[in-house]
Amino acid sequence: MKRNWGRVGLVLVVALIGATAGPAPGALAVEACPSNLAPAGFVDLDGHSAQTIAAIDCISHYEITTGTGFFTFSPGEEVPRWQMAIFLARTARSLGITLPGTPSPRFTDIGGLDPATQIAINQITALGLTSGTSSTTFSPHQKLPRWQMAIFLTRLLERAWVTLPAATDQGFTDVNGLTPEATSAINRVTRLGVAAGTSATTFAPLATLPRWQMAIFLANALRVGGADPHGIKLTLSTSFALSDGLVVATAVVTGPDGNPLRDQLVDIFVASSLESDGTCVVDTDASVDGGDAGSSVDCEIDWADPKSDSEGRVTVLLTHDSIAEQDHVYAWIGPVGQKFDADTVDDSSTASITWSAVAGAIQISAPQTAAFGDPVTVTARLTTGAGAPVWGERIRFAVERGGVVVLAQTVFTAADGVASMVYSGPADPSAGDDPLILDTVRAFWDRDGDGSDDGVIELDAAGTVTWDD
Repeated sequence: MKRNWGRVGLVLVVALIGATAGPAPGALAVEACPSNLAPAGFVDLDGHSAQTIAAIDCISHYEITTGTGFFTFSPGEEVPRWQMAIFLARTARSLGITLPGTPSPRFTDIGGLDPATQIAINQITALGLTSGTSSTTFSPHQKLPRWQMAIFLTRLLERAWVTLPAATDQGFTDVNGLTPEATSAINRVTRLGVAAGTSATTFAPLATLPRWQMAIFLANALRVGGADPHGIKLTLSTSFALSDGLVVATAVVTGPDGNPLRDQLVDIFVASSLESDGTCVVDTDASVDGGDAGSSVDCEIDWADPKSDSEGRVTVLLTHDSIAEQDHVYAWIGPVGQKFDADTVDDSSTASITWSAVAGAIQISAPQTAAFGDPVTVTARLTTGAGAPVWGERIRFAVERGGVVVLAQTVFTAADGVASMVYSGPADPSAGDDPLILDTVRAFWDRDGDGSDDGVIELDAAGTVTWDD
C-alpha cells in the first residue's frame, strides 16, 4: 500500500520492559497502530500488559500474524528462525517494500518447510536481511536470539527508507563479545524505540525471543517505518497453488478512522508484471470470478466493479490455466474512471502467487543396501506428464518393515521436484551374521494434504532398502 511520506514528527513507542525508550529524531509521525484497531480476539493473553496486547492486535491487523490457532497467539512460545522469516517478509510488505518474486533457492536445509515459508526465507535473503547461518544453511528451527532480531530490524528499516540514528552506546553492559554490527544494531533499535532493554543496563542479547516480545518489536518497527493501517489490504488464501486449483482473494477497505468502509468500488486484476510506465496488462492465463484476469473493465475503476460489504470486504475467486508461473494480484480503489498506474494510484495492495504445474508422475530412488543402523537417503521426484519438475508439493513417505509402518513423514518437493527423506536402519541384531531385513519405502503425492493415499489421482511409487551386517 502506498503511503504519504510527507508527514514528519514523533513516533509513539511501546516500552518492552520497564523504561520507555525515547523517540528517534526525524521519525515519521504515522499512527501505524491507532487505538481503534479491532482486537485480534486471542484468548490466551491474560497476564500481559495492555501495551503488549495492543502490539499483538496491531500486527494482527497488518496480517503479519494470524496466531497459532483460531483463538490463540501462544505469546510465551519462542520464535524459530523460519517463523521470523515470515514475520519479516510480511512486515516488509506492510512498510511498502517490494518483495522479490520467487528468488532462487540458496539454502539446503529448508526443503522440509512448506512452500510459503521457503519463499519468505528466500525473499528476506534476497532483500539482504539475512545471509543465513552459513553459505548453504539457514537453520530454520533454531530459536531466535534478541541480538539477531536487532540486526534484522535495522536492516529492514534501512530498506524502508528510515534514517538510522548513530549507534550511541545505550549503557548496556552485557553486549560485550558481540560483533560490532550486533552491538550497533542493539544501540540503534533502542534509540529508535523499536526495542528496550530488560533493565537499565542489560539487553539480554543471547536470550531467545518469545512471541509477545516479537509483537512489540514489530509493532514499533511499523511505527518507525511509517506503516499506514488505512486504505486497502489484499490477502490470498494461499501463495502457492496448483494451476488447476482455486484461490480466494480478499480485499479489505478501511476509512480514515480505521473502520471498515462499505460500498467502496474495488478493482482487482492479475498480472505477471506491470508495464515499465506502471500501467497494467492483465495475465491472459488467469481468471477473476470466471472472466478474464480483471474485474469488470480491466485495470479501471468502473460501476460494475465489486463493492465492499459491511465489513469492508471484497472477495473474488482466482483460477489459472494449466501452466506454471508466478503472478501478482492487485487490488486498488479510486474515483470512477481512473485507470491503474502504480505511480499515481494512492491506495493499492498486492500479493503474489506461484502457480505450480499439475503432477503427472512420481519416481522413487533405486533399491539400496546399507549396514544396520546407518542412515540412508530416499528421494522421490515429482514431475508433470512431460517430465518438468513440480515444486512445493507434499510427498508422503512411509517405511514398512515386516508389514508394519515404522515411519511416516511428509516432505515438500524442492525446485528440482525432489523430496528427500533421511532415516536410520534397525540396530544390528547381534555380533554375528544376521539375516537381511527388508524395508519397503512408499511415496505418494499428498495432493490434498490429508496424509492418506487417495489412489491413482495422488500417484505413488515404492522402493526398497535392504539392511545387512
